[in-house]
Amino acid sequence: MLRTYRAATAEAALDILRAAIKQIDAELLAYAPGDFLARDRAEAETPVSLSISLDLTALIALTTEKHDQTETV
Repeated sequence: MLRTYRAATAEAALDILRAAIKQIDAELLAYAPGDFLARDRAEAETPVSLSISLDLTALIALTTEKHDQTETV
């Protein structure tokens, strides 16, 4: 099952990343409830595709601007 998510803010991006982790964990728990060895094996060996395109340009600019202002004060 392919899922595609898009985020426009840092908050939304973090929410999506956390949700992706929870989704993977939920599927692993459903596969092997109570069987930690089977879950660990499935986690290590089951192919999962994840692609992330992360543009932090605005956040880096914000950080740079703040530090530049601090240095000039």
